[in-house]
Amino acid sequence: TDLKMLGEAPGLTVDNNFYTIGLHPESGHLDQIILKSKPNTPLFHRMETNGAIHWNPGSWAPPRPWTHTADWKPPKNINTISGPIISIAEMWDNLRELPEIDASVRYEFYPDLPYFISSTTMRINKRIDAIALRNGEIVFKREQMTHVAWYDVLRDSILIYNVKDMPDLTDIHMEADAPWITFYSEETGIGFSGIQLNYSNAGLESRPRLLNPFMYVTGGPWIYWSRALSTSFLSSNMQQVIPVLEGNFFAEKWAYLTY
Repeated sequence: TDLKMLGEAPGLTVDNNFYTIGLHPESGHLDQIILKSKPNTPLFHRMETNGAIHWNPGSWAPPRPWTHTADWKPPKNINTISGPIISIAEMWDNLRELPEIDASVRYEFYPDLPYFISSTTMRINKRIDAIALRNGEIVFKREQMTHVAWYDVLRDSILIYNVKDMPDLTDIHMEADAPWITFYSEETGIGFSGIQLNYSNAGLESRPRLLNPFMYVTGGPWIYWSRALSTSFLSSNMQQVIPVLEGNFFAEKWAYLTY
């Protein structure tokens, strides 16, 4: 088939008829996408910390620094499957400087399809007190996108927002179960969308203690969307810590489409 996985983990390159995808050489996270119909417009981020496109799961539990799975250098565990029908890259480890949290990231690539599947999990082994607990974050360099659009399940309509002119650190909120969200550029004619396949927040020893979960978009020198599971730093009380309890488990699965 047209599906090929090249190089050595974690910095693999995946290629099919629609795209060439580069995984970060240290973390194995989504780092660059070249859509073959737009070969001169690669999508990337490469600004803050790890510089990858895909950042989370992640948490901020002061005084320890903000940490993401994309900060792995490299993860302790890496498994790859390379074949003509499916190629898989999966990684798991505890979060950097947060041994209380285990996390995993898995990518599934297919022949002759313009999308790939991303699955992430986050397990709380021991209680932490956090200002942020997030998942599902996609980050691009700000200049690469002019608009964000999503299907609003409450209004039963598609909402479009101009992010090119959005003031820095403005937050746009949407429902946690928004079925899809997309960044696109009217200037280059390229877009990247996330289609939510499923997500789950659960607990074994105790119920998840979450602060109004939602999806949101923020602009700065970058533009990103993310799932806020428990994110008090976006509230009026930015320093409030919220317990994340032992046995809590968070998982989600997305199809990521470049078009």
